[in-house]
Amino acid sequence: MAWKYKRGEVWWIGTRANGRLISKSTGERDEAKAEKQLAALESMEDAQRAGKLNRELFEALTGAHIEAVRLFDALDTWLKETKNPNTLRNYEVLAKGLKAAMPHNPVMSDITHEQAREFMAGIRAEKRPSTANLALACCRAFFGRFHGSLRKDPTEGIPRFKNDKSQVDREAFTPDQIRTVMAVASPFWRCASALAFYTGLRLSDVAMLKVEQLRGDKVVVDRTVKTGARVSVTLPGGVMAMIRQAIPPGAAPEDYIWPEQAKHAENNDITNLSGQFATLLVNAGIRKERRGAGNGKDGRRNVNALTFHSLRHSLVSALANAGVNQQVVKKFVGHGSTRINDAYTHIKQESLDKAVGLLPDITKGEVTK
Repeated sequence: MAWKYKRGEVWWIGTRANGRLISKSTGERDEAKAEKQLAALESMEDAQRAGKLNRELFEALTGAHIEAVRLFDALDTWLKETKNPNTLRNYEVLAKGLKAAMPHNPVMSDITHEQAREFMAGIRAEKRPSTANLALACCRAFFGRFHGSLRKDPTEGIPRFKNDKSQVDREAFTPDQIRTVMAVASPFWRCASALAFYTGLRLSDVAMLKVEQLRGDKVVVDRTVKTGARVSVTLPGGVMAMIRQAIPPGAAPEDYIWPEQAKHAENNDITNLSGQFATLLVNAGIRKERRGAGNGKDGRRNVNALTFHSLRHSLVSALANAGVNQQVVKKFVGHGSTRINDAYTHIKQESLDKAVGLLPDITKGEVTK
């Protein structure tokens, strides 16, 4: 609620906006004239409570200048700035959703917390908690990029969605389990499993691996999702030989090593590949056949503790069990915030190469019965 008060000979008006106490001189000594400014301020408060306080009114109230940027322009700029292909796919989904939810293309500063909360609630009504939380993270990244065009981040105060109680925590494969998988796997899944274990690559990244990423005995992989920073990982000779044998004849450096699987990743159809790996685990006798897990918001994608992503967990566990320094592990697999990643930039390639040398060779040895 706005109020007026006298300071010396001049009347002032005050209010609270976004938790801040704001005072402004009316420049008037006449109380009746000050009352008119107070009435205007009260109208602004009503507009703010209704989620309709626009940029012009906010600037008039606070004296702060906000850059006028339209939502669609901001989204288009954001997408052009994003270089990592996997991140770009997630951002494109969010951008499409925001444009559909706000077709009037509002000025960024006019987007309210209520609108953002309603938008996220709509996603959660149709998707799993993990998918909705990914959308929330992308939304926060977007508004964080254009914070100079906002009165306040509209996603502030929106909590993460709780996971379903039925969700199962992922486990890590044992080296014997990985050898069992590779023994019954097709050429692609043998390579994919080895790559995930030795590099921590996610399934979509493995599927979209290009010929140019193989350099001698190393594979160059993207590590930091937001920046696209790259790390070279030395692979065992047997693993590198398997991958090179998979390269299609006449393939150019910029071509995918596995074009068929890359097509699924490009179309954001990783579920298809995940299903293939699930079948492989069943055939290997490592997990039971999945029955009617369900889809959509009530679906339970992680009804089994072992998935392709578990190979990434296996890598981290194997490195930790081998006594590898935690900072090297985080650098190796790309974990941590931007601030933490910056602290790891001094780690030398020799440390990463040594870390790979400590991993067990899953291409050799027999399966322990």
